[in-house]
Amino acid sequence: MSGRKTPSDDIGVPVDFLRKLLHSLEEELPRALQLRERLHMIPEPSHGEHATSGLVAEALGTGCGVRRPYGPPGTRRTQ
Repeated sequence: MSGRKTPSDDIGVPVDFLRKLLHSLEEELPRALQLRERLHMIPEPSHGEHATSGLVAEALGTGCGVRRPYGPPGTRRTQ
């Protein structure tokens, strides 16, 4: 070891991991901004965010653990 500290030494995360994470975030940012714009185009009242939850579930894709409710109010189930 050279005794030199790297930026990741202070937080205990490898530099390569931080570079990959930054790259992934840079790739995802345009999609996140588009989703934000779409969400702000359809304001919904608290606890009534039906279109909002649909857009978020769509953006996250399948397999992320998000369940969408369906059915009339009072009888809603999740799929």
